[in-house]
Amino acid sequence: MTKNMRYRAFSFVAVLLLLIIMGISCTPKAGNGPQAQVPPVATLAPTLPSAPASLTPEDVAWNKVVEAAKKEGPLVIYTFSFTGDTGTAITQAIKKRHGITVEFISGRSPAVVERLRTEYRTNQVVASLAEGAGPRMMLLKEWGFTDSLRELPVLRDKQVWRGDILLYDNDASLLVHTLAIFTIATNTNLVKPQEEPRSWLDLLEPKWKGKLLTSDPVQDMQTYQLYVMMTNQKILTPDYFDKLARQELLFIMGGPADTGRALARGEAHIAVPGISSAAIPVIQAGGPMKLLTPKEGFAISATPFVFLKNAPQPNSAKYS
Repeated sequence: MTKNMRYRAFSFVAVLLLLIIMGISCTPKAGNGPQAQVPPVATLAPTLPSAPASLTPEDVAWNKVVEAAKKEGPLVIYTFSFTGDTGTAITQAIKKRHGITVEFISGRSPAVVERLRTEYRTNQVVASLAEGAGPRMMLLKEWGFTDSLRELPVLRDKQVWRGDILLYDNDASLLVHTLAIFTIATNTNLVKPQEEPRSWLDLLEPKWKGKLLTSDPVQDMQTYQLYVMMTNQKILTPDYFDKLARQELLFIMGGPADTGRALARGEAHIAVPGISSAAIPVIQAGGPMKLLTPKEGFAISATPFVFLKNAPQPNSAKYS
């Protein structure tokens, strides 16, 4: 036997002895009783799911709403927020999640309110939900056109609502879905950083006369909302707005989006108020706009949904 063959034989014997030793050390030791054998994984019985808890009467009632919702026609919603790509994305999400088709009919809050007043007068209500400026939606409630949504199960779901539910009123007729900041917005091409107003009072300086843009109060409630919110909280005084009106304000027809676009086009140096919901899309698109934080603070306005009484798609409105 050559030296190389002896080396290979020795290696084989060493490996064999090592395997024998490992097999002995892994063998279970005998005890007082028979040793339990672990079955192969493939023979283990699958874990059965626990039996579902019994349904409460509320669960049964809600299941009936869900089934009825899937049989109703398209859910019609009057809106001034959910337009364009935003509205399309929401309709797709609701269709995918709930199997319900949604049709958004857009319009400014005053137009939505007037349309609904006509529909209720003629008993031909088309929409089941509406959303818009809070004061306008409150008119619908005052006229008796809304129902409470307080009994919806989702409003009691702590996994959805962390903390208090955002209600615009006390009986859950108006549920808040959006908060908008009312502040000062500038056109960055016309107002340089060193010129930016640091306070609401700075807008009263002579240099801003004829350069301040606001919405026409006959057509929209932005300026009125700012007045109410800031004076109610005693941040600004009523005479401040009297002085502001003497600054030869420029009025724009339409809502917040129209004001934002006019400011971005350079039709004025500053928008009062500048509203976040209108400014942010312009800023994200690279437009020359900036939202400021005055030292006195800013106002926050809520945009609510209302559930319409005698809605043609009541179950879809609740479920979606």
